[in-house]
Amino acid sequence: LVGGRIDDLALRDYRETQDPNSPQVTLLSPAGAPDAYYGEFGWVAAQGVAIKLPGPDTVWTPTPGALTPTTPLTLVWDNGEGLRFVRTVRVDENYLFTIDERVENQTGAAVTLYPYGLVSRSGTPHTLGYYILHEGAYGVFDGKLKEVHYSDMKDAKSGVIEVNSTGGWIGFTDKYWMVAAIPDQKDSYKARFAHALSGKTDKYQVDILGGGQPLAQGQAIES
Repeated sequence: LVGGRIDDLALRDYRETQDPNSPQVTLLSPAGAPDAYYGEFGWVAAQGVAIKLPGPDTVWTPTPGALTPTTPLTLVWDNGEGLRFVRTVRVDENYLFTIDERVENQTGAAVTLYPYGLVSRSGTPHTLGYYILHEGAYGVFDGKLKEVHYSDMKDAKSGVIEVNSTGGWIGFTDKYWMVAAIPDQKDSYKARFAHALSGKTDKYQVDILGGGQPLAQGQAIES
C-alpha cells in the first residue's frame, strides 16, 4: 500500500528453469531491492505549482477484499487540503493490470493535473544479443514500432529520448516478458526513454505524460 505501485510481482505458474521445484519467476521488485523493476502511475502538477499529490511514500487505504481477476481493489488517499484520490486496480488472468484514477476537488479553487505512467528498472539487464530478438526499451507511437537499446538510452543527449503520440504504449522487453505502460488509446501524450546514474548504478525509465486536465471546485476528473 505504500506508494500504490505495481512493484512486487512473481508469476506463480512460471519457473526459472524446467525443474518444477525451481523458484518462481520474479518479474517486478520494489525500489531499494536488487534489480528494482516496477510500474508507477498517478498525477503531477504543472511546473512550479505546489500541490500535495500521491507519491512513492504515500500510504493508501484499501477497501475490504483481495485483488483477483474477478474482484477489483480500490485505494483511497486524501491529501488533507481538499483533494481526494481514488485508485481502482483490476487484473486479468494474463497479468494485465488496469488502473482507473479519479480525483475529487474540494479545495475551493480550480486545479490542473496531468496523468502519468512509468516503468522503472535499476541495473543493465543481461541480454542475449540475438539480432532477431530485441531486448530493451520499446513502444508503439502513432502506429509505428520504435526499438531503443539500453546503450541508446545511455548515449542520448541529456539522457532522454522523447516521442509524441496518440495511443500506443511504451515499455521494456526481455526474452520472455514485457512490462509496459498503456494509456487510453484515444489520448495524446508525450513519451520518454530516460537514463540516469545513481551512484554507479544505471537507472532506466520509460514514461508517458498526458495533457493537463482542469479540475473545478466541487468536480472530479478521471484517467
